[in-house]
Formats: sequence, structure tokens, C-alpha cells
Amino acid sequence: MAKGTIVKSKVVKRQAGYLYYIDAAGNVRKTKMSRGAKKGHKTCTTPKKKATTKKRKTTTAKKKIRKHPGINQTTGRLKKGYKYGKNGSVIKAKKK
Repeated sequence: MAKGTIVKSKVVKRQAGYLYYIDAAGNVRKTKMSRGAKKGHKTCTTPKKKATTKKRKTTTAKKKIRKHPGINQTTGRLKKGYKYGKNGSVIKAKKK
């Protein structure tokens, strides 16, 4: 990596706590340096209050299950010994 050459030195009087940089237009800019929170110290002296909004309880619509002796009422599935017919009706399966 090649070293750059100093064109002009001590053009800007530096202040402690500021960061100096050159922007896209070529101007020298300064910004206040941000520091992280120190260990054991609180970052905020006054606690922020959370906005309290009442949430509505959402009710889920219960799935309607056909009442038939061949359909389980809790799961909605066919019980053993039953099957669906050609037109979608529930019929007893023939025993072999």
C-alpha cells in the first residue's frame, strides 16, 4: 500500500471530542464523536413511558363439523369403518 504525501499541514485547528473528515465535495467537516455507555452507568436518567393501548382479543371462528356417526366431532376426521362415497356422503365401509 502506497503512502500518501502531505500537501499542507496544520490547516485546521483541531478540537478535542470532534472527528474531522473530508466529504465528497472535498470540504473538511467535523462532527461530535459519539461515545458508548460506560460500564455500571445508566444511559438514560428518566425512564421512557410505554404507550398503553388496549388490544382486542381476537376470537377464532370454530370450524363447523358435520354431525354424523361416522365423523369424529373433535377432529372432523372419519372414524374407522367409514368412508366417503362417490357424491361426498359418508357411508359405512363394507367388511371383507
